[in-house]
Amino acid sequence: MYDQVIAHIKDHVVTGADTQLLLAVDHDFGGLTLSSKWNQRPIAAASCTSEHLVSLLGQWKGDGHKGYLATELLRHYGLFNAIDDVLDTYKRSGSTPRVVTMGQALAAKAGIHWSTTSHISDDVDLYGAAGAAEKATGCWASQKYRLAAIATARSWPGRGSGCWA
Repeated sequence: MYDQVIAHIKDHVVTGADTQLLLAVDHDFGGLTLSSKWNQRPIAAASCTSEHLVSLLGQWKGDGHKGYLATELLRHYGLFNAIDDVLDTYKRSGSTPRVVTMGQALAAKAGIHWSTTSHISDDVDLYGAAGAAEKATGCWASQKYRLAAIATARSWPGRGSGCWA
């Protein structure tokens, strides 16, 4: 699905005279491992992000956080039938650890494994595209990324003169 969305956006950007795309990657992670038996169904079952659900939990004014979390919130993240130990973990941890714990639980159901939950220490990537990309100017924060962009830039024949770097 992701590839189809990106292809659609690229087509629109390079054919639109007044359309530009600027994409900043928030951060990078290390240690992602997809096993040969990974299952995307648990991820597809999630209808909200863990951040949104933790925010809703924080706004809950009623009694029974554990029940609200188990019956109302976790099901929106594809986590059904949470056991009491897991619910106690969510209750004890703060907002950010709850998000991480929910993410780890969903990843485990999908067969996705992480060797770390930390960010790597690297610069943020910036990608851009436009029908007249050759006219774009700017300041490169890193010579490394400038050279990488030049080395990987490719035009899209039949789709305008834009380049993706």
